[in-house]
Amino acid sequence: MTLIGRLRAGDEIAWEQMTRIYYPQVYARCVESGIERQEIPDLAQEVFRAVLRNLDQFQPGHNGSSFGGWLHGITRYKIADFFRGAKKFPAAGGGTDALERMNQVPDSGEPNSTPGDRLTRLHLKPVLENVQQFPAAPNAL
Repeated sequence: MTLIGRLRAGDEIAWEQMTRIYYPQVYARCVESGIERQEIPDLAQEVFRAVLRNLDQFQPGHNGSSFGGWLHGITRYKIADFFRGAKKFPAAGGGTDALERMNQVPDSGEPNSTPGDRLTRLHLKPVLENVQQFPAAPNAL
């Protein structure tokens, strides 16, 4: 039975073989795309999840397709998804400018209150007020 057939049959050893063979390809595509190395394992996991979900759609040899080419296409789409998501959530600011902004948050008057405490209270107060409006979930721990 082929590796693809074994994958479709749910063979765990086949999945280990496939990831061992193709992880370097996915990793290289991510590096080439400028993704930070610490982000790559999570993105690779998303790629292989997509492979698992869509394996039945792969047709070997259809229009000259190979598994590696199909995987490359999934990888490209997941990299694009990653960058689309990164635009929604820009990198957090920090350093001296962030500290100066935090210091501008009014003091609560509580002893030993830090700028971070004040900022946290300022942002969390409306969230907590909204959450308290919801009834407790049944069987909550």
